[in-house]
Amino acid sequence: MSVKSGKSIVFVMICVLAFMLSFSVGVFANESPNMAQVDNIFNIQGSNVVINKNVRLFQDTVVTGDLELRDGELDLDGNELVVTGNLIQKGGKIILNGGKLKVEKNYTIGSEGNYPNAYLIMKNENDYIEVKGSFATYSSNSHIGCLTAGTLEVKGDFFQKVDIKKQNIQATSLQVEHIK
Repeated sequence: MSVKSGKSIVFVMICVLAFMLSFSVGVFANESPNMAQVDNIFNIQGSNVVINKNVRLFQDTVVTGDLELRDGELDLDGNELVVTGNLIQKGGKIILNGGKLKVEKNYTIGSEGNYPNAYLIMKNENDYIEVKGSFATYSSNSHIGCLTAGTLEVKGDFFQKVDIKKQNIQATSLQVEHIK
């Protein structure tokens, strides 16, 4: 192999690596059960996923089981995220960013007695959330300016408990559908 072709191969490999690094992490549950923490970003426990840091999807993603967001931002970035179990948001932000979120069971932000620093961001008319179970929020944050467009479709119960701030879920131009 000549030096010239060797340099070309190295250049191509560097370009491919740079291209691969320009993508953000996509979260998906895989086939290996009880996988330990991956790069301190998320854990896959059986088929459940726990997110601890910022994650941006780069493709449509299915989480088989529950998804728990403890901290950081989960940005759908125009992609579809399907959670076959429950979505439990204990903190952080879920930003639809033109994407679709489908939850087969319940979507809960916080819990009774636990009012987290958590946000749901829907600012694009294409933002869409479908919750086949119940939606409950206990967020301690005002959502003024966070829910300005899109559709939130809840097929079960819709529950909001506010302890600290009285403007938890305050939607402007957000279409909320409650279908039983």
